Amino acid sequence: MLVLTLSFVGTQIRQFEWCYSGSKRLKFNAILTTYEIVLKDKALLGSLSWAALLVDEAHRLKNDDSLLYKALMEFDTNHRLLITGTPLQNSLKELWSLLHFIMPNKYVCVIGQCVEEVPKNA
Repeated sequence: MLVLTLSFVGTQIRQFEWCYSGSKRLKFNAILTTYEIVLKDKALLGSLSWAALLVDEAHRLKNDDSLLYKALMEFDTNHRLLITGTPLQNSLKELWSLLHFIMPNKYVCVIGQCVEEVPKNA
């Protein structure tokens, strides 16, 4: 398994040959990067399908209006994991933002009202 750290690569990310010739199959299994690189190269990174998205310092996703939150929500992922050591600050909105990020189909917003989706069989 190759882990590519993009934080030191900077502008060379676009020069790296990501896929095998003639296919969209990646040459590596994981990417370790910074939020700044994700925001800078969200079009390229967001165009790929990911098996898992693990987000460290997940307290940065407590605001669902942030650029980072919106950029990462567009990523096609099978699984999402949030890692944080920062406690929630008595805010249901912050909790909802984190839950919506990892389970967007279960926690939805309708006309500004953020709720847990009730199963149709209930």
